Amino acid sequence: MARALSPAWSSFQVYRPCRVGRKGNGKLSESRIIPSMHAKERVLSFEAARSVVEQHAASVPPPAAETVTLDASLARILAEPISADREVPPFPRAMRDGYAVRAADLANLPARLKVLGEIKAGGDPSAFHLKPGQAVSIMTGAPAPAGADAVVMVEHTTSNGDVVEVARSIASGDNIVPTGAEARRGDSLLAPGTWIDEAVIAVAASVGKARVQVYVRPKVAILSTGDELVGISETPDPNQIRNSNSHSLAAQVRKSGGESIILPIAPDEKTRLRSLIEEGLKSDLLLLSGGVSVGRYDFVEQVLEDLGAEFFFTGALIQPGRPVVFGRVGKTYLFGLPGNPVSTMVTLELFARPILEALGGANPRPLRFLHAKLKTAITRNRPQTLPPRHALRPIRKRRSGTNPVARIGRPGLHRARQLLRNYPSRPRATRGGRLGACVAKIAFKTVVASGPSRRPGPRKRSSSEQFVQKAPDMNGSEHYQYLTSIFSKKVA
Repeated sequence: MARALSPAWSSFQVYRPCRVGRKGNGKLSESRIIPSMHAKERVLSFEAARSVVEQHAASVPPPAAETVTLDASLARILAEPISADREVPPFPRAMRDGYAVRAADLANLPARLKVLGEIKAGGDPSAFHLKPGQAVSIMTGAPAPAGADAVVMVEHTTSNGDVVEVARSIASGDNIVPTGAEARRGDSLLAPGTWIDEAVIAVAASVGKARVQVYVRPKVAILSTGDELVGISETPDPNQIRNSNSHSLAAQVRKSGGESIILPIAPDEKTRLRSLIEEGLKSDLLLLSGGVSVGRYDFVEQVLEDLGAEFFFTGALIQPGRPVVFGRVGKTYLFGLPGNPVSTMVTLELFARPILEALGGANPRPLRFLHAKLKTAITRNRPQTLPPRHALRPIRKRRSGTNPVARIGRPGLHRARQLLRNYPSRPRATRGGRLGACVAKIAFKTVVASGPSRRPGPRKRSSSEQFVQKAPDMNGSEHYQYLTSIFSKKVA
């Protein structure tokens, strides 16, 4: 059964574009998506498209497993259950430096107790058995002696030789973790499908797992298309650009637990394109960038149709990323992603990631949402859908007092948009009216922002435009520092 969408999706506002010259009726002309495949096109809402992906992800069988050392398992997917080999903790453990005592002895304060000795972490408590009026000095993490039912912190005591005076009473069980409080012998601690991070490694190490079984990483072929592309080490002609998409996708694939295989750039020519697609279909997943829009030389879907591809959807009503394609040839899933670098990253995150993680054996993870209030309202003079230039705008997040706020900037240049990676969907507003909710889609985060209305006034320069003006004089380190200064504080 497919996993239900998070309730947070209900606040995601999907933009339904209008054709130029048509009245703002909000309807999408299906013939604008894939003219060559009019009979088979399937353009879905965001919620429906995401649900289709999740249904297929839920049906993906777990991959093969392999055994690696624990230290080599970071960022892999656990393929075996891990259970406690004994009680955790295996003894009543002191949580504070102080004195192990009987809580009943502190009924009348100040209480004076005889100190029998000291127990350090890793020490043997068997030499002590507390009787009324007695205490044992104890360190954090040390096993409590028999007869003790609490630990009084050293800050609340005064030591005088072998006598300690206690100035504060405590309850039985204070500052002691009982035996087996965290896990009993045989209890399941980690389940297959768990993403292995430093915390998981710590748990596995605590139960003696020097080697663990992990799922084999899925192989993901990445194919960028277009005669305008050249390799990143080449000098492009005036009418060419470097192939950044293959490398950004490879980075996202690795972060999602996959093994990326970057194929040569495919030209806008069917024979060579088909050869490279057939090569990519030998992998567990194929990601194609470009060639899925409406251009005269966008041949990807035509070639896939010739190969017998089954298309689950051929577009999603979102921006950026509307011409995204999800399908399968034989048993190999594929995604056709838009060629725009921003759209490529966003659509992989929203649609391809669930399939990629399922192929790696990971448990499904919902998208996360952040919420913020608009610092200023977004208004529109004409009662219609905002024009394309407003569709992608950077969000500058910061805190104002105790409330997280978001500043919505204007489009800026492509480089700033790509680096900032914060883009709201296209909202609606009436003349001088208020936007009830402006949803900011990000490659890895989402800000749902709302704020009061105001009439349009003189516009201040946005953070993205300020960055664009500074960018030519910045080196890579300064770019990073500037962006870090903007996004150093997360919105809670």
